[in-house]
Order: sequence, then structure tokens, then C-alpha cells
Amino acid sequence: MLTSKQTKELSQIASVSLDAAESIWNQVGDELAMAANSRAFTMKLAESIDTQIPGHPTVEPGKPKVDHFIAIVADMRDSTKHLLCSISQKTARVSQLQRVFYETAALLPSLAKAIAYEEGHVTEYLGDGILGLFCVDKDDKNKTIYASKRAANKCMDAVRDVVNPQLFSRYNLPPLRIGIGLAYSKAVVTLVGLPDFMQPKVFGECVFRATKLSEGTDAVMIDEALKCIWPKTENGTLCFVPCKVGNLDGYLVQKKNN
Repeated sequence: MLTSKQTKELSQIASVSLDAAESIWNQVGDELAMAANSRAFTMKLAESIDTQIPGHPTVEPGKPKVDHFIAIVADMRDSTKHLLCSISQKTARVSQLQRVFYETAALLPSLAKAIAYEEGHVTEYLGDGILGLFCVDKDDKNKTIYASKRAANKCMDAVRDVVNPQLFSRYNLPPLRIGIGLAYSKAVVTLVGLPDFMQPKVFGECVFRATKLSEGTDAVMIDEALKCIWPKTENGTLCFVPCKVGNLDGYLVQKKNN
């Protein structure tokens, strides 16, 4: 659960992000709208490249590293529908394209901050979601597992308690809904791209499975590998309900009914 201090901080982040998004829209919104209706960043290759990957502050070309990670992916539901389907002008105060722009402007930094509260790092913004990583503590794996679950809970809280109220109060928009996937595996840390634009990346099953498991709605799902290492406690408060996303087996994380 978010603390009152965290809720206040997230509220400020969402508000400042929306102020910035409105300023940007006022400058370029008409041009974007016309493009929609009409139907580089560069990085020089260096000795090493700084990264946001936890446990790996830099990556050197040609020197991949392998580590254990828990990936967290949080994804907005129905963002394409928000862009393509009209909502009542009597209800919303913004256009379809403007709506998605503001929604993601508030959502993404709020999710990133919620994950950072638990010492996770967002390594990619995925348009309408985020990819975050936790480097598994070799001396205390349980610490990392619990942190990733708390981060997932805080992402849900951030959307429900901070982002949605601001989107409603400013633009009269309906609440956003997200899905969250958590997955565990070994992964390789390396660089990809062309010599004049190399990006640090983490490749591993955890990333792909977390992405797939984020397709739920208002749900946190974990993969089989993470369930297998989840701490076993006699009076645990969670239960894991088997589920399937496409051809991937997973588990819906729920509180036990006492």
C-alpha cells in the first residue's frame, strides 16, 4: 500500500506531468491531429554505456553479462480503443488523441515512481506501459520477490488513487485499468543496435513472460518460475490461482479469503 507521503509525491508527479503534457499539446496538438486525420535520438558508441538496468550500471560492447532478474510489466488496457473510438463530447473534455496523450503522460511516470519506491528500475517505456526489472539479491532472494510484489501493488494503487482521480477532475475521463505481469529467469545484459545508436537491453524469458502476463485487467499475474521460488509460509496471505494467457501458464495472485 502507498504511504501518505508516496501518494502525495505521486499526485505531484502526475499533476506536473499533465501540466507538461498540456503545454506540449498546446504547441503541437493541431499538427498531430491533422496528421492523424489524414491517415533520433542518437548515441555514439563508447567504451561503455550507462544503463538503468539494476545491478549493471554500465554495459560494454561485446561483453554480455548474465544475471537473475524479476521482470515487471504494467500495461494499460484498451489504449487502442481509447485512440480509435469516440467518447461522448458531453462527457470528455478532450479529443481521442489528446486523451491517450494525457493518459500516458500521467500513467507512465507514476508507474515508474511506484516501482522505484521498491528499488526496481524501469528500463523501457512501451508506449502505454512500462518494463521494469529487479536484480535478484543473491543473498536474500525473498527480499527481491517481496519487493516486486509490493511494487505491483503500488502500481495498482497509483492508478486507482492518483492517476484516475486527476484524469477525471481535469478532463472528466473514465478510469484507466491496467494489467501487471511478474516473471523470473536468468537473462543476458547486452547492447543492441548499430554503432551510432546502441541501447542496453535485457534479453530473457522473464521479459517475454511478464509482457504476456500483463494482459490481465486489474490483475497481477506471475509465471511458473516465480511461483516455484516464492517463499512458503504457514500463514501466508496470498493464494495463486492457475490461469492461462494464450499458451502461457501463469498464476493470478489473490489475497486468501479468511
